[in-house]
Amino acid sequence: MIAVNPEEFEWPVLPVSEEEIRATNKIKELWAAHQEHKRDLRLSKGMVDGTRFMLGQYLLGMKTVMIQSGRGDQWASYLREHNISPTTADLYMREQEESLPSGSKSRATRPPHAIHDPNAEDIKRLVDRLLPRLQSTLTTTEAVFYFVREIAFRLSPSNSAFTGKGIEIFEASRTGDAE
Repeated sequence: MIAVNPEEFEWPVLPVSEEEIRATNKIKELWAAHQEHKRDLRLSKGMVDGTRFMLGQYLLGMKTVMIQSGRGDQWASYLREHNISPTTADLYMREQEESLPSGSKSRATRPPHAIHDPNAEDIKRLVDRLLPRLQSTLTTTEAVFYFVREIAFRLSPSNSAFTGKGIEIFEASRTGDAE
């Protein structure tokens, strides 16, 4: 066998056709889009999980209201009326109950006012639930910044502002104080 030093060997330069150049450019474009869509899908999955979590909370509250007001037998018709599968509703409510700290009362045993706007504790649980997925996706300071900006502007556009140096988010009662 003859040993060949690759540095001494001259590889022939093969001509590249316009078709190959177009195909290569299209591959680069599609690959970039693919990478971006994968990132968006991970973010979307987190948003879906958050919505699902809150939906479970409200379904559990509504079921509690219906059971305590003597309308428990109407629960199935309520779900049908809103095109929600009972299996799906049960799954979301079970996930919501499992997220409660151990030893705390199940929402199903709480009074009818269980349906409420989320409080600080509810939001903290939601963040705790989303955080692992967000940390795996938002790996740079820039990514975190853009994520927070998108959340602020999509959920509360009148209470947030982009200043060029950062994001300002105002309490609902303080929007007039921002100027």
